[in-house]
Amino acid sequence: MKMQYLNELLPLLIFSSGSIATFYGAYLLESRSTHLELCRKEKKEFKIETFPPILETPTLDIEGLNPSIQNIILEFIRTIESVPNANLDAFYANFKKDKIRISEKGTMIPKLTSDELEVNLHGELRTQLFPFLLKEAATRCKDNTRAIGFARYDDLKGKKIGSHLSSSYTYLLLERYFNLFFSRSASTLSFDITKYIEWLVGKDTMENLYFRGALDQLVEKLSVYSSRKRVIEMLLEFDNLGLKDNRRNQHYTNLAYREFILKLTHMGIRKLRLDPPESEEELKYALMRINTLSFNSYRIGKRNYAPSLKMSIDAEKIYEKEIEHYRKSTNL
Repeated sequence: MKMQYLNELLPLLIFSSGSIATFYGAYLLESRSTHLELCRKEKKEFKIETFPPILETPTLDIEGLNPSIQNIILEFIRTIESVPNANLDAFYANFKKDKIRISEKGTMIPKLTSDELEVNLHGELRTQLFPFLLKEAATRCKDNTRAIGFARYDDLKGKKIGSHLSSSYTYLLLERYFNLFFSRSASTLSFDITKYIEWLVGKDTMENLYFRGALDQLVEKLSVYSSRKRVIEMLLEFDNLGLKDNRRNQHYTNLAYREFILKLTHMGIRKLRLDPPESEEELKYALMRINTLSFNSYRIGKRNYAPSLKMSIDAEKIYEKEIEHYRKSTNL
């Protein structure tokens, strides 16, 4: 039964992807040279090593810290311990109370790569502390390489990969488990892409890999739906799209986002073919995920690029008609 639904609905999805390519193919070709500059990838392939497990976990020492800060740290531990796929070994290994300093400065969202945190006791403590504590729980070190969630930093060579995915996923976890909703400096689309990648891998698996700093295993999971080389290139592209989100030439960033989304859409179709959903409801959810991400690639065509506005609207009308056909086919 599930294969029957899959065979009926996949042509709609494939046609939708083809529509995107048709309407924007010319623009993508025109922006090829700019897009290649946008990616700035090194020619040689990244070597992503496996980090060994943490064997020793020191006892937590928070004595002497402000009582409110202590309570928030304990709340953080209780919350993460309730997440089945999380692992606090790295937190106990990394956290030192002298990393937290009291400051009279205005509060800001802490950088997710900072080794220390300045806390203003007059500010919102949960907003200041939880991102830093989550970073501590997802950080591992090996020789000159640091893993922070899905990000890898080679401190000796100055190379990095996975930073934009990791920061987006960190904010996703802060929303999911701590009800913290930061105003996103990156585009909402980056956030949607991160949730889509989580769907490809599976929520439980994605969370587990994040807390273990297992970018190597994430690449392995995603390589089921594409080549390993393509997956690594896409991680680097996503990093550079994150850097470009607030730059002046937003038009070329939008073009690169649309091309990036097409690659993800094809991975989603392959996922459905290799691992058909067990029920019709699961199939509807999967197609909704792919269709939503594809549909968003039209929307970003409207930003900062007036000549493409009419084409964006026409393409959007066609796509809405396809979505309506899909809904009727599945009795939504």
